[in-house]
Parts: sequence; structure tokens; C-alpha cells
Amino acid sequence: VAAVDGAARLVGVAADGVSQEFETWHQKTLGELSQNLGNDAQRATFDILANKNRLMARSGLADFELGEKRRVQKAAFSATLQTERDLGALAPTEDLAIARKRSIVQNIFAFSAAHQLPDEQRQSMLNGELAGFHAARLKAMVDKNPIGAKTYYEANQGEILDVATRAQLEGVLKVGGLKVIAQSFADQVSMAGLPEMDALKAARAKFSGEEEEAVTHEIKVRFGEQTQARERTQRDASDAAWKAFSKRGRFGDIPAATLAALDGKALMSIRAHAQNLAQGQKAKTDPGTYYDLR
Repeated sequence: VAAVDGAARLVGVAADGVSQEFETWHQKTLGELSQNLGNDAQRATFDILANKNRLMARSGLADFELGEKRRVQKAAFSATLQTERDLGALAPTEDLAIARKRSIVQNIFAFSAAHQLPDEQRQSMLNGELAGFHAARLKAMVDKNPIGAKTYYEANQGEILDVATRAQLEGVLKVGGLKVIAQSFADQVSMAGLPEMDALKAARAKFSGEEEEAVTHEIKVRFGEQTQARERTQRDASDAAWKAFSKRGRFGDIPAATLAALDGKALMSIRAHAQNLAQGQKAKTDPGTYYDLR
């Protein structure tokens, strides 16, 4: 009983061969115990009872071993499909993606044949895996290439039979389509040189609903990024200008490109310091003012 219980606690590949190991252990133990019996009649009776228990235990362990073997094979099969799906989603070319899809199909047919699965079960598995493969690739594509993602969906939707998956992917494509519209209009107003308020006014006049929301959001993000970049450039220019000026106190030591990048407040402050020094006045350094200018 202890041997059977111990074997049954093994899982996965560790369970491989437990039924044969039990058989070897049983024969050895049976021989040792038989030697301690008083006569042949006792040994014969003991052998009959022991063999009945052996057959029951061996049968149970064989079923357990087979179940664990199948569980390990199924886990390996699932991991293989997931790996192929991930590689297919990120494949840089369509040829590589098709190769990954082909591998999924081949693995499903091989697994189904090895486990004698009915055709209906194999087809159901195939439908689910292909839908998952296409969904993963489309989602990986839609942010960088919304138009390409839409084309991919239209070319492969015949292999996406699940209604819920289709609805989900069409929602993803809709968001991608809004992104294309928003980026295109934001590019137009940027090239036209419109200020933010005029760009937003133009967007609200042309679009409505979800399109208006997407376009105005894109414009605000663009102008926000531009403002941050401009302020960062001005801070860097202010640092460089004060550093150049502080060496000899000469305004002319500041490079022209650095002066051009300064905002008006920082430029006026440096000019004032330069004038004070030129007139023999001691420059007043206010750290608070300096950091405000930055």
C-alpha cells in the first residue's frame, strides 16, 4: 500500500515507468516474505492473495501512469501551440507568419492522430487555434499599421469563425481606423502651421462623435509634446547661455544659436546682467530667479 501511495504522488514525467517499478518491487518483497512462512501450503495461499492485490494495484498504477503521460503530452502540445502563436504574431514578414500557422496546423493533426481524436474535435481545436493566431497577429500589427491590420483581417476572416472573436477584432480595427483619421488630420494642421486653438476649432467643425474625440485628442497630444520639447530646449539653452556668460561676463561669448533658442524672459535677464557689468555695477544673483528662468 505504501509503495502504491508513493508512486501515485509522482506527477508528469516522474510517473513514467511506475507500474514496472511496482512489479519489480512486488516480486522482490513477495520472495522475502514467502521465506518466512512455515510450509508450502502457507506460501501457496499467500502467493494467491498477494497476486490478486498485485494485479489490482498494477492496473491502477498503469492507468495512473498513462494518465500522467497524456497530461504531459497535452501540456507540451499546448506550450508548442502558444510558442508558434507568439512567433507568428511578431513575425516580420507574412511568409514567416504563414510558416508559423502551418506549424500549428501540423501539430494539431499530429496530436489528434496520436490520441485518436474524432474529426469534429480536431476541427474544433483547429478553428480555435487559427482564430487565436490571427487575433494575436492583428493586435500586434494594429498600433503601428492600422491599414495593414484591416487588410490582414479581410484576407483571413474566413479562418476566424468565432463570432465573439470577430466582434472583438472589429472593435480593435475600429480604434485603429480612428487613429489613422486622427493622425492624418493632425499632420494636416501641423503642416498648415495652425495654432492649437485653431486646429481644435477646425477639427470640431469637420468631425463629430468618436472621430471628433479621437482627432481632438491627437491634436492636444501633439501640441503638448511640442510644448514640452520647446520648454526643454529653452531650459538647455538657458543653462548653456549662463555658463558661457559666467566665464568672463561678456554677452558676446554666448553663441548665436544659444541666444536664438532662449525665451524672452531669459534673454532679457542675461542682457540686464551684461549691462550692469558693463556699467561697473555688481551683478545681483538671485538663485530663485535663475531657477524660475529655467
